[in-house]
Amino acid sequence: MSQIARNLLIVTFAALGVFISGNLWLSHAKIIQLPCGGGGCSMVSASIYSEWAGIPTAALGLVYFAVLAAIGLSRAQYPESWLSHRMFLKIASLMGFAGFAFFTYIQFAVLKVPSPCWWCLSAAVTNLVATLLAWTERGSPPAIERHKTARLGAALLSAALVLAAGSGYTYTQYVRQFKSTTRTLDPERVRLLTERGWIKGNPNAELTVIEFSDFQCPSCQGAFNYVENDLLGAFPSKIKFVFRHFPLVDLHKLAWPMATLSEEAGRKGKFWEIHKHIYENQISLTDLDKVLDIAPSYGLDREEIKKAIGEDRHFQNIYQDHQEGAKLGVDSTPYFFVLFRGKEYVAPGIPAFKRVMEKPEIREYLISP
Repeated sequence: MSQIARNLLIVTFAALGVFISGNLWLSHAKIIQLPCGGGGCSMVSASIYSEWAGIPTAALGLVYFAVLAAIGLSRAQYPESWLSHRMFLKIASLMGFAGFAFFTYIQFAVLKVPSPCWWCLSAAVTNLVATLLAWTERGSPPAIERHKTARLGAALLSAALVLAAGSGYTYTQYVRQFKSTTRTLDPERVRLLTERGWIKGNPNAELTVIEFSDFQCPSCQGAFNYVENDLLGAFPSKIKFVFRHFPLVDLHKLAWPMATLSEEAGRKGKFWEIHKHIYENQISLTDLDKVLDIAPSYGLDREEIKKAIGEDRHFQNIYQDHQEGAKLGVDSTPYFFVLFRGKEYVAPGIPAFKRVMEKPEIREYLISP
């Protein structure tokens, strides 16, 4: 591989790192909600390692990748300083490698996340590739005047394309989480939404909220706080809340066992107690033993719960919730449906759900005597 091509790849991967770190920073600031395939995302975000001296770790990562990109672009423009830039690239990338190695160790050895934060790992892998490219570069610098403008243009174009694609992705995530849809109530959809599930609040309320949720989903934990405190806590007689299972088993290995625990607890009249305990302690529930340890606190037999999970005793209930959710269009969690005065509002995420609940007609109903 030529040194020019290698430098182009370094700039490209650095731009990719800027995109990943930037999204992690926006997520940390709660500006956007990233799809995250690891239950460890919330643990990483909530840990003391998410900030250093008050500065978000993701922001430091963005600055680091921006520096790598700047060095690569600079030597494309000033090839007479190619060798000194090579040294800077090696020093910077080595420091970055050490930093990412440290945070990867923290994620798995200290925090002991139940499943990875894939965005964090993607940033680490991106940096690893850039580091390998920098440290395997050999030979004399390219000719000083040979296609200098073309080299810089190619590097800028590559970085711009990566950042443009990344910005488009970030924008779609931002828009999606705030966008809800409205339709006229359909009897079949209403039946699918409401004939099953665990009910809390006023079962005869004019306003019905249905949530499809995953017990190990970090965003669902945030939804729990909003529903429990801002809605049911403030308007207990005005809302019928229906909880439905939608465990993302490919992403969260404890989601199904947690759902089974809640169903087994429901047989003893303890569903909502377990529901609350799981979400309030989600970060610390990192393995099956810790999930099973919940049982005795609520008068449940630990071994019986373990047996229920092993037998998949409540498979039919959980699976039917999941299948009906998929039929209704659920593809992520938390996912909300709001039924009110002849209309169905569909909100794929907390921000969209909050906007639905702030609609004038719904707000007026909630605060009315």
